[in-house]
Amino acid sequence: PGMAGDDESNAKLLEVYQKIVDGQADTLRQTVPPGVCADYGYMLVKGGKIDEGKALLLKEKELYPESAAFIDSILRRIER
Repeated sequence: PGMAGDDESNAKLLEVYQKIVDGQADTLRQTVPPGVCADYGYMLVKGGKIDEGKALLLKEKELYPESAAFIDSILRRIER
């Protein structure tokens, strides 16, 4: 078994996040749990999918305005 954080486990985690985000329309609240869009977006950015990642980070901020300061700090780091 590989170490946590290797490419294979990252790919599996991205898959899980994608399913959570895609599957939310079927849930009662129809909202992604706090932190999911942020984590998923950040992983996409780290994987080179900057625009997709930023869109998810912004979605986190839209769904959970209280996360704005945290999300803005991540977005500032991405812009550098």
